[in-house]
Amino acid sequence: MMARSLFFAGLLLTPVSLILYPLGLGFFAFYHAPQNATLLASLDEVVQRTGDPNMVLPHFVRNVLPSGFAGLVFASLFAATMSVFSSGLNSLSTATCMDFVQRLRQSRSNSKELTLTQVGLHEWLEMPTPRLNGKAPVVLIETGRWTVLADLIDDMITGSPT
Repeated sequence: MMARSLFFAGLLLTPVSLILYPLGLGFFAFYHAPQNATLLASLDEVVQRTGDPNMVLPHFVRNVLPSGFAGLVFASLFAATMSVFSSGLNSLSTATCMDFVQRLRQSRSNSKELTLTQVGLHEWLEMPTPRLNGKAPVVLIETGRWTVLADLIDDMITGSPT
């Protein structure tokens, strides 16, 4: 079973690598072209200010792409973030149901298991997060403090606190 998983991981890794390596080389060539010296200086300043060398894509999207394409890229980043967040919640819900609810309470009906799983998922969301100054995401959502969550997402995308 492990050998098959490694084989399929290798099959998936190869096309992704074949796409991402030339993309990185393309960014390098673009920024080091003589006519883009000001963009390279701007990128160097962003990297020094944030301390994060992974700012090439956000800098490129913000400073080079036309606004329509930049919006499309950021929309796709938000869609991917929502997908990952949804997958994480689904995994937490499944782990809560399978590892805790079904093992500890074997004689429950499906509706009771669903209710206990939803309560368990809500408890996972109530755990404090250091990136949110010790507050839980669900507390910020319930109190209508969307700006804090939006700032967190902005910090994750731009790499700099606002």
